Amino acid sequence: MQTPRILAAGLAVALVGFVGATGVSLAAHETQSPALAKELVAELGKKKLDCVFAKDPSTPGQYIAALHVPGLQLIVVSAQFDNPGNMEFRLFSADCMGAYVDMNAAVTAKNRLSINDIGADGLVANPKKNAPRDGITRGGGDEVKLDGDSKALKAAKMTPDEFQKMFDEAETAYAGYLKVLIARLKG
Repeated sequence: MQTPRILAAGLAVALVGFVGATGVSLAAHETQSPALAKELVAELGKKKLDCVFAKDPSTPGQYIAALHVPGLQLIVVSAQFDNPGNMEFRLFSADCMGAYVDMNAAVTAKNRLSINDIGADGLVANPKKNAPRDGITRGGGDEVKLDGDSKALKAAKMTPDEFQKMFDEAETAYAGYLKVLIARLKG
C-alpha cells in the first residue's frame, strides 16, 4: 500500500517547511559587517581611540561617526546637514565626540540612521536565544531590534520578507559606513 509512503513524504515536506519558517535564513546572503566591524575596532585600538568621525564621500552634507565601547558595543550614526559648517569645523578640529553628539541630537540633522552593534561583531539577523539583539534607529524613532526569529517577527508584526529587506538595507548601510570610517583611520 502506497499511502504510508505518500503520508511520510508529505510530513517530511511539511517538517522542512516548518523548520525553514521558524526564522529568517541568511544562508544565501553574505554579510560584510562582521569582518569590517572587527577591522574598525582593531584600527581604533591601534590608535588608542574610542571614536572616529568622517565625511561620507557619497552624499553631500552626510557625516558618519562611530563610538566603540570596548567589550560591549559599536554604535555608528550617520546624519545629513543642509548647512554642514559646524560639522566641517568638528572634522577640522578632530572633535569626534562633539560630532557624534551633534549627529545624535541636533534638530538640524536629517536622514539620521543609528546602528547599535552589540558585541562590535557585525550585524546578526538570528542571534542566539538569550543573546542581546543588534538594533537600528531611523530618524528620531524607536530602535528596531534585529531578530529574525519567527516569534520575534510575529510580535513585531513583520513578515520574514519584510525583515529580510530591512536587515539587508541595514547591513549594506553599515558595511558602507564601516568602510568609510576604516579609510579615515588608515588615511
